[in-house]
Amino acid sequence: MPLVFNEAPLESDVTLTATSQGAALASHHFSLPNDQDQLTSWLRKQFDILRAREALASFTAAERTKYRFEGIVGMSGTLQSAASLIRERSAPVVLTGETGTGKTLLARAIHYEGPRRAAPFVEVDCDHTSTRALFGDDRQPGLLALAAGGTLVLNAITQLGDMLFDTIAGRGFDVRMIATSSVDLSANLCRRLGADPIALPPLRARRNEIIPLAQYFVDGFDGEHAQVDFADLETRDWPGNVRELKNVVERALLLSTPPPRIVWQ
Repeated sequence: MPLVFNEAPLESDVTLTATSQGAALASHHFSLPNDQDQLTSWLRKQFDILRAREALASFTAAERTKYRFEGIVGMSGTLQSAASLIRERSAPVVLTGETGTGKTLLARAIHYEGPRRAAPFVEVDCDHTSTRALFGDDRQPGLLALAAGGTLVLNAITQLGDMLFDTIAGRGFDVRMIATSSVDLSANLCRRLGADPIALPPLRARRNEIIPLAQYFVDGFDGEHAQVDFADLETRDWPGNVRELKNVVERALLLSTPPPRIVWQ
């Protein structure tokens, strides 16, 4: 924010004009020494704004590093379908798949790889949400207001009542909507959402990815030098999908003594 000292008027020693950089250039005039307290307060406020922006930028960069498409193991075909939506700022996204297939992970990747990455990412559990939680009241803003400019994820979209859904869709909020569902969506609901669903396949349908995923989790748990026996992993049905595989690998590494083994209880 540039500070420009102007010629002093008769009633003060100096006049300071402070201009804040932003979408609209706002100038603030201070006559010193009379306005010294106001100037100090204004400078503190500008410093807090800059510090908040830097913190947000740092957080966004860290989240983007964690949730990049390149960091998602497997699901190559699904990722290609999702990647085509990344540059779209407002296009809604629908993700379907069994529990544990990575819908939230993919939703975060879409947000942090997209043009809204610097804005909020807000998740809503449609099983337990309410009108007040979504739209707020006189005392506090709702989740939709908190997500302004960013991404709103509606988890378990089929549990959201028709009235709430129509209200969200009809109010014209500046959010990118990502809906997730662990059950197949009806054609009518997909039309109302304005997007064709991207299906995340269950782990049992991509058994060739089980060992790479298991090794990825071993490495993530600082077990890169562990000798893990993966022999039985590809034969399991994995009803909990990738989440279950991650939990099994973590438990095996925590409970075993070197060299760790994957065991079934």
